[in-house]
Amino acid sequence: MNLRRFDRHLLAGLLWLGVAFLSNRGAAQAPPTETLTFPSAADGFGDAAQPTVNFNTDGHLRADGSPVRVSYLRFTVVGLTGRPVQQAKVRLQVNSTLADSGGTIHRITDNAWDEATLTFENRPAVDGPGLSTLAGPLTDGDVVEFDIGTAITHDGTYSFAIDSTSANGVSYKSAMSVVGQKPALLVTVASLAFAVRTGLD
Repeated sequence: MNLRRFDRHLLAGLLWLGVAFLSNRGAAQAPPTETLTFPSAADGFGDAAQPTVNFNTDGHLRADGSPVRVSYLRFTVVGLTGRPVQQAKVRLQVNSTLADSGGTIHRITDNAWDEATLTFENRPAVDGPGLSTLAGPLTDGDVVEFDIGTAITHDGTYSFAIDSTSANGVSYKSAMSVVGQKPALLVTVASLAFAVRTGLD
């Protein structure tokens, strides 16, 4: 009887060790990652209340439903070297109070717009689906991130628009802001050393 009990305990112990080994092995094989950060190459917004005005030096990006205001950002992505993107986000800092929505971000196809001449009247079409929406309320100074999913796939130029249906829209700091968090695109990929070792690049 004691021998059988010993055998059962031994078997249980071996099973536990096997599970622990496999778990640790799986964790050890998780590929290391790195996050690449890209500043906006261009940004700006258009305002329906002032349809021919360019706000390039304004220092803000605005998204509103009344009056309609739409913000635009463009990023140039380099250095992915063929590595698959695991995560991508657009990071912004709130520069307004009473915002009950952070707006919805869309990828758009037009990369030719010029921040120095952008107005509501000549703004690019928002021709892509919403990638994510930030719910409010938002507080002045908050640093927020839009999850843009699989929008970034390789090195290249990417443009985004942020719009809102809220009458209490949001303002973010633009690249022209002299303080705070400027717009940035964060792209997470496998680390370069891991990619070279496994042939991902």
